[in-house]
Amino acid sequence: MPAPRTARRWPTVLLRALAGLAGLAFLLVCIPAALLQFGQLPDAAPSIGGVLDALSAPDDGSLLLTTITLIGWAVWLWLAVPVLLEAMAVLVRRSSPKIPGFATPQRIAGFLLGSILLASPAAAAAAAPAAAATTASAPHHTTGTDTPTASTSTPRAEGWPTYRATADDIALWDVAEKLFGEGGGPRWKDIAALNPELDPKADLQAGTVLNVPTDARIPSQDQATTSTSKADKADDADHAVTVKPGDSLSTIADDELDDPAAWPKIYNLNRATIDDPNLIYPGQHLKLPTTATPPAEKTPRPEDKAPDHTEDKPTPDSASPAPTHTPQTNHPATPAPSASTPRTHQPDAPQTDDQPADHDSQILTPSTAIALAGAGILAASTIGIIATRRKLQQRRRRPGRRIPLPQARAATTEQTLRTVQNPTGVELLDTALRTLAANLATDDRDLPEIEAAVLRPTGIVLHLAEAAPACAPFTADQPTLWRCPADTPALLRDDQLADTDPPYPGLVSIGWDDDGGLVLIDLEAIGILHITGDPDRCRAVLRALAIELATSALVPHLEVTAVGTAAEELETAVPERVARIQHLGQALTSLSAHDADQRRALQTAGAPSLRAARLMATADGAWTPRILLCGDDTEADDEDLAALIEALSERPRTSSAVITTIDGVMPTTPAGWTLTTEDADTPVTLPGPGIPITLQTLSDTDYADILTILTTAGSDTDTPAPAWTQPTPSPTADPDTTEPAPRDDESSASEPPVSQPPSGPTLSDILGEPDAGTEEPADATTPAPPAAPPAQAKLTHATASTAPRITIHAQADEAPEPSPLPPAPTAPGPTIRVLGPVDIQHAAGRVDTNRQKTCTELAAYLILNPGVDHNAVDQALWPDRRVTKSTRAPLISRLRSWLGDSTDGTPHFPRVTDDAKHRYTLGPHVTSDWTQFQELYRAGMHDTGEDADLALRQALALVRDRPFAATDPRRYTWAEPWIQEMTSAIVDTAHELATRRLAAHDPRSALWAATKGLNAAEEDELLHRDVFLAHHAAGDMEALRLAAARLEALNEELDVDMDTETASLLRTLLPRAAAPSRA
Repeated sequence: MPAPRTARRWPTVLLRALAGLAGLAFLLVCIPAALLQFGQLPDAAPSIGGVLDALSAPDDGSLLLTTITLIGWAVWLWLAVPVLLEAMAVLVRRSSPKIPGFATPQRIAGFLLGSILLASPAAAAAAAPAAAATTASAPHHTTGTDTPTASTSTPRAEGWPTYRATADDIALWDVAEKLFGEGGGPRWKDIAALNPELDPKADLQAGTVLNVPTDARIPSQDQATTSTSKADKADDADHAVTVKPGDSLSTIADDELDDPAAWPKIYNLNRATIDDPNLIYPGQHLKLPTTATPPAEKTPRPEDKAPDHTEDKPTPDSASPAPTHTPQTNHPATPAPSASTPRTHQPDAPQTDDQPADHDSQILTPSTAIALAGAGILAASTIGIIATRRKLQQRRRRPGRRIPLPQARAATTEQTLRTVQNPTGVELLDTALRTLAANLATDDRDLPEIEAAVLRPTGIVLHLAEAAPACAPFTADQPTLWRCPADTPALLRDDQLADTDPPYPGLVSIGWDDDGGLVLIDLEAIGILHITGDPDRCRAVLRALAIELATSALVPHLEVTAVGTAAEELETAVPERVARIQHLGQALTSLSAHDADQRRALQTAGAPSLRAARLMATADGAWTPRILLCGDDTEADDEDLAALIEALSERPRTSSAVITTIDGVMPTTPAGWTLTTEDADTPVTLPGPGIPITLQTLSDTDYADILTILTTAGSDTDTPAPAWTQPTPSPTADPDTTEPAPRDDESSASEPPVSQPPSGPTLSDILGEPDAGTEEPADATTPAPPAAPPAQAKLTHATASTAPRITIHAQADEAPEPSPLPPAPTAPGPTIRVLGPVDIQHAAGRVDTNRQKTCTELAAYLILNPGVDHNAVDQALWPDRRVTKSTRAPLISRLRSWLGDSTDGTPHFPRVTDDAKHRYTLGPHVTSDWTQFQELYRAGMHDTGEDADLALRQALALVRDRPFAATDPRRYTWAEPWIQEMTSAIVDTAHELATRRLAAHDPRSALWAATKGLNAAEEDELLHRDVFLAHHAAGDMEALRLAAARLEALNEELDVDMDTETASLLRTLLPRAAAPSRA
């Protein structure tokens, strides 16, 4: 066993003690000696008259010196008195009293005395390291139910006050804050020095007895001792339990052993049948420890059972998270989707005290995060297309409905993709390459052939096939090695690159190098990429390449053809880019036609190569890449393979490429690259640049999850709104009979999809000449606004979109708030705002500026997900890595200090809660703008009249921007469902209020409401129609034209057509150009 940690750090402790002794000597001896030697005091106490005379007479310097001396003695007493008090407290072994106004000197005195006193145990430990090592017993490995004893194996320092750690003492930092008050966290080092047998970085177990400094304020722990639970005595198994829907190992342990933290004992007894403690199934039989109460004999638990602190106990092997719920076999609140409709996830409303929920079902293993850790561009591309699709889903969504979202493991995979994505790297790569293309075109030079590009946080490195002089923004380290730093000022602006297409649309990430750089290859330059080796790994590599090509953010469009079963079902998830054929011969016909067409285009343009043609302004759209994917089961004969190799080997190369895993495609031909992969631990060397890489792969489950995510985001269906949108039940109503009747616009999840509107006209079509034979309407009065019933909302999850955005803000004279809103009531505690940029208002404490972002995210997560345990917190904030208490505990402590206490002294972030199923819950005085929005929504949406309209106005006044705006795209990955739900609710509220105000002939209020909604969801065309109606009702035709132009620009950004309903409305509202007169 290694020597104790104190044997290595005692010199530091002794040096600190010497520094403390020197500080005390300076304070108690040097300062008074200097004041006596150099100071000047009056011989006798001066009278008031003497003082006035001295102040009015010319000063010879003595008055100033006397004043300085008196101030010096006062400061010395202010510092010295606490030292004496702390010293006396040490002698009598009691905590010193806290004197108002002396907090700072008492803290200094405690530090100085503690530094001296701590040298004693450190020196003792250093003097006898061998003895400590000899007497120490083997480490005690605790499980989730082990309770450490009060004794310790390493010799402890005697004579110090002791403190027994409780379940909420996650780390020494927590103990220090509890014993020394706010700001006392750094004193954990003093506690660590007094307990040399402890590893300060390890999780602190409940019941551990700690030596603490004498100035610690130790709370009463008379009730701190815990009795041995049933689970602690269990050893064998003599009966079993059958898993029911909704069960988890935690709930079974709670029901059968009276201790939810005893789930590891059940898991250990059933390892033969449980592969993953997070996944058990209904009908599964599990053994139970002998002391578990048989189901027939089980007695009810007392109502005053102690709170559960499962989150503070480690899991087996310190690796497995707490078990999750079993999959639910049915969900009465959500209609089952049809076979043709992707399954959707309906998030629950934030939990209330009368609706406890076990959030263990949200706990997810990090295996997916580990598998996707290097998939930066793949993840960013996938998230980008999902964001655009969800914008379009929001446009199609009917008022009072919600868009579908993935659930279960697919939802976890989406969160992981958001965590590992690298949107900044994608943007840098795209901008740098297009800047290079623009500069080369200006210099009348061709694009160089790229063998590989390596993307790192510090910048981009290009590996060229042939030496060439560098061009901005790149510089040449070597003739074939160009580099572009991430902070280069040579990048052109977006407006300067508006007419420059991506010069290398065949770039795709293949893996990452030894330094973690993401390596990309140019498929157009390679021609044929042949992947051989282990069949499963070959298939995993092909799937990763297929997903990235189908969603690539580096090119506006490319065509992917999958042959046979290669990248199965990808054509269903991304039909706009992927097609499927069954035989290679069919693909050859299409590929040959594509190749011949591009060669004719090259000849017509007079371009010697594809790279030269891409810099020309002619033949736009003629160079769209076509990629062929061939799996190992592709049907092909020798003639087809030979024709394929010949077509892709011919020079100049066209924008065609093949990725294949067929055995024996290129055993003898030099065309293309061959990559052989046998296992994940063996690097693969790229043939051209010679870079050893780890290949990027997608497992079967991850690939299936991504397909589910893409398919769900492309669905035309919408789903019912959540329960929170319904009116608040009457207090006298039976809660079991208050289910609202279905609305006319509500249908089951299995109803036919909402039809996609046909392609609409452009604004110029609308404002153009009338068709022959048509007559101009007699007048263009505003059509009666539709009688919209109160919108019905649904609580779903939400996401900050990364798709292009056009912000639509009404001008001050265009949509002023009709009348001042009454002042909102002052919140009794902190308010966490998420309807815009996330922040915390009215916090009672303080926090370091560099810690605010993470603390704010934790606060937002807890206010929206009350009652979660530490596993759910870890999964939300750190989904891509395993987290220990040493990471989590300081964050929780900082947030607790920042939120502070209420006026009655109750912490806004309690350490424990009264409900055993609610672990981390913010105090009752902490609120959020979303909670306020929900209350106002219910008050206004289901009623009519001035009060109802006022409630809707107050709800919209809370909206500052898109929900969770301006957040790091790799943070708040858990918030995507909330963002979508909030967006839907805001749009419904804005549309409802705008419709009501138009009906009341109040266009300014209608315009204000619609503009508020557009600030949160500028893509919603329904709100644009409300804006058009409001401008027309106000008689402002110029503003109407500008609003129509803004919608057209937005549609161009989203690459969609205007809805036919919108086009029809504009034809009615806008005067059209008069038809030319006939002679």
